[in-house]
Parts: sequence; C-alpha cells; structure tokens
Amino acid sequence: MATASGTASGLRALLAAGETFGRSDAGAGTRVQVEFVSAYPTGPLTILHGRGAAVGDAVANLLAWSGYRVEREFYVNDTGEQIEGLAQAVEARYQALAGRPAAPNDAYPAESVEPPAAAIFGREGARLADLPTAERRARIAQQLCDDILREQRETLDRFGVTFDRWYSERELHRGAIAETVERLRRSGQVYDEEGALWLRSSSLGDEQDRPLVRSNGLPTYIAADIAYHLDKQRRGFGRVVDVWGPDHSDYVARTRAGLKALGIDAGWLEVVILGPVTLKVDGLRVEGLNRKTHAVMLDELIDELRAPVARLSYLERPAAAPLEIDLDCARQQAPGNPVYRIFSAWERVRQAEPAPPGSNDAPLTEAQQQLARQLARFPDEVRAATAGLDPHRIFTYTLEVASRVEAAIEAPQNQRGSAAAPPSAPLAGAARIVLENALSILGVSAPEPN
Repeated sequence: MATASGTASGLRALLAAGETFGRSDAGAGTRVQVEFVSAYPTGPLTILHGRGAAVGDAVANLLAWSGYRVEREFYVNDTGEQIEGLAQAVEARYQALAGRPAAPNDAYPAESVEPPAAAIFGREGARLADLPTAERRARIAQQLCDDILREQRETLDRFGVTFDRWYSERELHRGAIAETVERLRRSGQVYDEEGALWLRSSSLGDEQDRPLVRSNGLPTYIAADIAYHLDKQRRGFGRVVDVWGPDHSDYVARTRAGLKALGIDAGWLEVVILGPVTLKVDGLRVEGLNRKTHAVMLDELIDELRAPVARLSYLERPAAAPLEIDLDCARQQAPGNPVYRIFSAWERVRQAEPAPPGSNDAPLTEAQQQLARQLARFPDEVRAATAGLDPHRIFTYTLEVASRVEAAIEAPQNQRGSAAAPPSAPLAGAARIVLENALSILGVSAPEPN
C-alpha cells in the first residue's frame, strides 16, 4: 500500500504533468494509419457507422497518446454493385422528373431515391435526360456520390470526427488493381479455373481459395481490398489498423492471405471487428444496419443525446460485443446512467482549480487515498488499452474514477467554510486532469452534463 508521503508526491507529479499525464513515446513516431467508418456512399450514416466512428477515432487517439504518428482515413466504396444499384434507381426517378420514360426501379425505398433525384434535377434540370445512357448514368452516379459524401462529412463533423484523407476506391481502378493482380500472378499464388483467376488463399491461412478476377474480367472486392492495402504499405505506414463492421469478419483472413502472397507480414494489418448495434426506444429494439430498408441514422442519435453523450454510449461495451443503446437510460440524469456519472464527477472536480505542486498536502482520508491510487494508474491503463486497441478499457477506468470521486470529494453544493481551497483541492485538481485526459482519448474534449 502506498504511504501518505508517496501518495502526496504522486499527486504533485500528476499535477505537474497536467495534460501530458498518461502520454508516452512508446510508439517512437511510427506512422500508423487507422481506417474506419468507410461507409458506402449510398445514404446517411447509420447508428452502426456511428459505432465505427466512435471506436475508430478513440483507437487513433490512444495510438497518438502513445507516441505514434497517426493518420485517419475513410475508404470511399464508390464503385461496385452498391453504388451502381442506387445510381440506377436514382436515374430512373430523375428521368421521370424530366418527363422521360423510365422503367420502374424499386430496388431501394423511395426515401433513399427521391431526395437525391430531386436534388440532381434541381441542379441540372432536364439536361442529362437525353444523354447516352452510359454517360447520363456516370454523371448521376458522380453527383450522387458527391452529395452523399458531403452529408456524411457533415454528420461526422457534428460527431466530432475528422479524417486526414478520404480515399476513393475509383483510384484503384486506374491501374492499381491490375498491377496488384499481376504481382500476385508472379508470386505463384494464383491459378486460372473456368475463366476466373483465383488466389490460393487456403494455403495462406484462409479457409478456402478466393476469386480475384471474375470470368467476365472484372475484379472482385477482395482484389480491390488487397490493392488498397498494398497502397497503404507503399505509403510507408509501419502499422495499419482497420475498424470493420460485423459483416466483414470473414474478410480478415482473406485480406491477410493476399498480403502474405505479396510478401507483406500479415501482422502488419490489425483489424478491430465491431459487434452489431441496436437502439432501444420506449422499450422497443430497433436495428440500425440495413442499407436497403429504413435504418436509424446517426444524425437522429446525435439529435437525441448530443454528440458527447452519444460517443461515450458507444464505448460502454467492448468493440466486438453486441451493443444496445437504451435511449431512456441515456437521457436519465441519474446514477444508473454511466455517462451521466462520468460527467457529474467531472463537474464536481471542475469546481476546484488544479492546485500548484506542493500546495495543501493535508492528510487524505481512506476514500481520498483510494482515489489518488486510482488516478496514478492512468498511464498504465493507457498503455494496456493501446496494446489491445481497446478504448472500452479507458471508458471502464473513467467510470471507476467517477465512482471514487463520488466517495472522496464533497459535492460543491455541500462545501462549507472560507474562500480557502478545501483540504482535497490537490486531489480534485488531479482528478480533473485525469478525467479530462481520459475523456480526450474517448473523443470528448468538453464534457457536459446529460
């Protein structure tokens, strides 16, 4: 057990470190890319995308706190069946608005098709209607992607998440995929069968071989994914962390197999797989991940809870575990709401200004000593969370600190006495530093009560 003098010296060191407490240079400036969200530009971001945003940004923050040079990237899947299918549906509606014959297309619901078609018609009028089909569809697809990406950026800005680069999949189709496929041919890890080209991924850690190029000559999703990760490797990243949705768990082994075939260490790619997300409203569960039917949008959750509360709600559970966000609980200003307890503890310690080192070393109560020991653990928690790419660990630790604050530091409205700082002022200042540093890692820079 730490001595009273040891506790006091620990508090002095914490207060002196301030906003740098918990930081380290363990990463030694190694460049790390964290890719997350990476939604198809086919509609607004859902609550599942919100989990990817909250987890991915917190993982990036952890790595930055541990001395890595972090770059955040959003991979825009702006080619392939998803965007082509929506573009065709929007085109049919655009043609109808322009007074041209249009075959019915009900592959997507009206709420996904009508607004973008109306927006394009509002800008272009009927100018696109009589163009050759391929040209009209390409121009509509480009405008559709641009419009949806702008909306997604606006949502992420509201959520406090920004990216260093938005990488278009179309870039890969300008030669990078063909070059990658040729390199795989030279590796001897591919073979032709029934007109298609296959990767011998079953001999490289995957459960079966995977097609790289279809019999019609078009590359598969995995071919593009391997080319994308080869591009990341060429850009000089020492580590790459991808945060993928629950429907991508099967892609980990096949992507690593492609990297092995190219001579890249499979451990260079680290993947965090998210669990599914549901929303509970008035006791009813609502799914949030279907692209072609109504889903709960991230903007709606931000409107309901505000971004800081929503971001912490996403981190209450380990990233891979199923998550249910109960709106009724999240709105409550009561101890049963973990996020409210964290913000309440921050508000309690915020009332005491951080004391300068060496000031007011009055004896601490047992509860205050327990809090001081908890605060001293913060650098170790950051190291462990970084090693496991586990921001949930920081959330759990922050909640534990909040619980200790409740027991150790008197609420401001109950404090009595002169204008002099209460005996726990250094401890309150230390708790404020740790809470603010922990919340910064979790993506909340300005805590506010729920």
